Amino acid sequence: MMPAEEFNELGQLEPVDLFTNVYAKSVYLGGSMAWIRNIAVNFDKFEEGVDDLMFTAYADIIYAPSIVVDDIVYSQKDNLGKRDVSTTATYSVSPLRIQNFGFRIGMDGRFNRTLGWAYGAEIGYRPGIEGRMFYAMLKVSFPVYGTNLDYSVEAFGK
Repeated sequence: MMPAEEFNELGQLEPVDLFTNVYAKSVYLGGSMAWIRNIAVNFDKFEEGVDDLMFTAYADIIYAPSIVVDDIVYSQKDNLGKRDVSTTATYSVSPLRIQNFGFRIGMDGRFNRTLGWAYGAEIGYRPGIEGRMFYAMLKVSFPVYGTNLDYSVEAFGK
């Protein structure tokens, strides 16, 4: 029987947290659509008009024909927090239900003219142990090796 608590190295009781490994081989089928607007107009005696955005939306269906979950191996600890390998037990994870299908949907946006930054969001449902696969991600990023080169071209002579 697996204990709910065990002793740590300081002799204090702490909850037992179990973990295992999940191995999955997956195939993705999906698509994306990208929109690029990159317009900069400089008017004499007026502020320049800038409209730049690189936006990508994507969606994928995920199928994992092979998902392997390792059994849980537990070695009991003594009162000083040391593992006793003579009391090692293996617990089967075969009662766990596996979900082979999943999906993800997301978007990325980038601005490259003045500051050079990007944003993104993604939600999904990964193949794996049923009931434990939902995830959500938000991101904001700034380029490390970015540049703001001046590619201005004068349309008419002054």
